[in-house]
Amino acid sequence: MTSKHGVEFAEFFNSFSILHKNFVLFEDVCSDLNFTKLVVELKIKGRRSTIQHPDFIDSLTVKAICKDTSFYGRKQKTRYESTNITNKEKILLLYGLYHNYCWKMFDKLYNPVQERSRAGGDLHSQHQLMKQCTDLNRTNKTLYESYLSEIETIRDRLHEYKEVFRESSKTLFEDGALSKMARVVSNDNFDNKYFQSLAFDNNSEFFFKYKSELEEKNDKSPMDAAHLININSLRNIIDTIFKIPKKGRLKKNSEKGKLLR
Repeated sequence: MTSKHGVEFAEFFNSFSILHKNFVLFEDVCSDLNFTKLVVELKIKGRRSTIQHPDFIDSLTVKAICKDTSFYGRKQKTRYESTNITNKEKILLLYGLYHNYCWKMFDKLYNPVQERSRAGGDLHSQHQLMKQCTDLNRTNKTLYESYLSEIETIRDRLHEYKEVFRESSKTLFEDGALSKMARVVSNDNFDNKYFQSLAFDNNSEFFFKYKSELEEKNDKSPMDAAHLININSLRNIIDTIFKIPKKGRLKKNSEKGKLLR
């Protein structure tokens, strides 16, 4: 391998490693059975709730959810300090946060970079890596063939997860469970994928805006920064509500990681 090819491979492998690492994290989040519990709970009409820890959800507040799951500014936290919402609305809020996080991560991992757009992937998306790997494969087929196969597997799995979230959202809209949610309105290819706001029965409205821990000036829209949600804290809240045994909580993919062992 020449020096030029060595540099090309090192750059490609670094990007591939980032894609792979972020996909494993994304798959872990999407495989959490608590997401299914959220969907089921939102569809319940006059039937017994699946909530296993009602005292905990009774104690939850909008401010506490914001504080634990995102870097909201002090002004926004104060705004929701005394906002009283129903337990059903708390479930809807948690679903909206979970949904927005997963959509943003999907956009970053799957879609091509959108210039001058707040949506889309980044330089380590499967789209960018597939294009780069295909070009490199023409010069060194033996080296890059297995990486092409792995990127194709990641692409297919990402698409499957996207369909799960799309169908869940579609079902809940048709069922009327998401009637209080407003979608993001945009002129690009990412229309109607993110939730923009949630109207509560008390006539207040929650806006899904996120802020980087290092940026204190402006709240960011879901299309900008939904991936900044603290997904571990969000999952812990949901897990406490439904009390799913840890042993059976996550579905694992035995094939992931085969190239990076």
